[in-house]
Parts: sequence; structure tokens; C-alpha cells
Amino acid sequence: MVLRGVGSTLREERLRRQFSLEHVSDVTRISARYLEAIENDRPEDLPGTVFTRGFVRQYARFLELPDEDLLSHLPKVDVENAALPVPPPKVKRPLWNPRWNLPAMAMGVVGSLVVAGAGAWFYFDLTPVAVAAAKAAIAAASTARSEQVRNQQQVATVKAAPPAITHPEPLAEAPATTEQIPQPVTEQPTVDPVAVRTVATEATAAPGTVQVLLRANADAWVQVVADGKAAFTGMLHRNDSREVSGNQLVKVMTGNAGGLEISLNGRVLDPLGPSGQVRTVRLTAEGPMPDLKTPVRATDPL
Repeated sequence: MVLRGVGSTLREERLRRQFSLEHVSDVTRISARYLEAIENDRPEDLPGTVFTRGFVRQYARFLELPDEDLLSHLPKVDVENAALPVPPPKVKRPLWNPRWNLPAMAMGVVGSLVVAGAGAWFYFDLTPVAVAAAKAAIAAASTARSEQVRNQQQVATVKAAPPAITHPEPLAEAPATTEQIPQPVTEQPTVDPVAVRTVATEATAAPGTVQVLLRANADAWVQVVADGKAAFTGMLHRNDSREVSGNQLVKVMTGNAGGLEISLNGRVLDPLGPSGQVRTVRLTAEGPMPDLKTPVRATDPL
């Protein structure tokens, strides 16, 4: 591309107006390097024909020169026959970027920790609630049983008490006579002591003849079976208690014999064994049954 004297014309007009290249660059927003290349007829330093024509047009309008006359000395751009740029080949990207491995692993670890923490919170937070609910249920059942026994005792006392003997009131004006007026005699009702004793015994009998109270002096795992049915299985913590009743047999198995205190029908039994040992005891209304699985220590020979 040859500028054909366009640059010298622009340079002479700029010098006549006493403009510097920096001033022209600031106003036209064209780099001073490109303006200098136009004035010195160096097309190899310009970006191309299209940009060169645009720079010359803007430079000429700034200097108030006929831009079309100057552009006629420059080669025209054949837009229709110009070769279009070839687009770069499309690169197929993989679905998974290896750079995502570390963030994905970190997110997986964080998610696992959140799930584990939520599970631990639910387990350790809801367990005291369940224990408190069980204690409240036991207390309510004990209160209802005591109220029932009290009502039965009151009914038995009313049935056993003899009726009160009433005496007729004397007349206000009794006739004067020497004869003695016989007084009415009320017969004393006979009360059968055997029947009274039977009613009182039935009133005081609580449901279930084997009443077992478990109290934990230390943490102990306990399993209780009443009349062949599982009544309780779980952990009793220190100062926790559990009440179980049965009609014939209550079986208690614990993993900490020394940490569990057992009361049978209001009587505290001897310790099952030392702390940390597994023991099983079968309880009836007469008392604890011997454990046939535990060998009996032979006595010393004479």
C-alpha cells in the first residue's frame, strides 16, 4: 500500500496549524505511532487498509481538509472479494475437568461430616428426651396404680364397717303412767372376719405379683424379660431407675453387675457381682432363682 503524498499533505497542514502529534493523538484518539507512520509514508507500520483509511479520514477532518480527496489516493477495499477469516477449529471439551477433583473431594468430605454431625445430634439429643418420656410414663402408671389401690381400700373399709345404731328421740310430752315403755332393740350385724380379710387382701394386691425396681449406680446395659416378653432393653445411666412387673417370672440380664441395684417387691437384693461383669438373675415372688449356668464353688474338705 502506497500513501501517494497523503502523509506529506497532513504533516504540512499540522505544522502550519502548529499542532503536535501528541495533541492530535489526544483529540482523535489515534495512536501517535500510527500518525507518524501515515505522515512518513510507512504503510508497513499500519494495521491494514481498512484501519488506514479510517485514520486518514479522521485525521483530515480534524485538520479541516477534504477527506474524500485524500482517500482517493489510497487503495480501496474490495469487501465483496475479500477473503473471510477462517474460524479456529472447535475444540471438544471433556465433560469432567481434572481440576475439579480436589474441590469435589472437599465437598464430599464436608457433606459426610455434616451428615454424621446431624445423625450424632439427633441420637444424643433425642435419647434424653426418650428417657424423660419413659420416666414420665412410669411415674404416671405408678400414680394411677396407687390411686386404684387407695380406692379399693376405701371400698373395702366401707363394706366392712358395721352400720351405726340409731336411737329414737323421746317424745316431747310423754303420758304419765307407771308402766315402763319398752325400748326398741336394734340387732348388731354380724361381720365375717374371714370375708373382711379377703376383701382387704384383694384391695391391696397390685397388678403383677413380681415387682422389680432397677436403679443404676453406674452406667449399665440392661435387658428385662417379664413372663417371656421383652419389657426393656437399653442403657441405664447413673441414678436412672426402671420399674418392671410380672405375674410369674422376671428375668434381668446386665453387663455391669456391680453398677445395678435390684429391688424385689420392696426388698433390696444382694449385688449380682463385681463391676464390669455380665450377670443374669431370674426373679419370682418367692425370691431370686439360682443360676444353673454359674458353677457352685465346692466347699473345702474337712
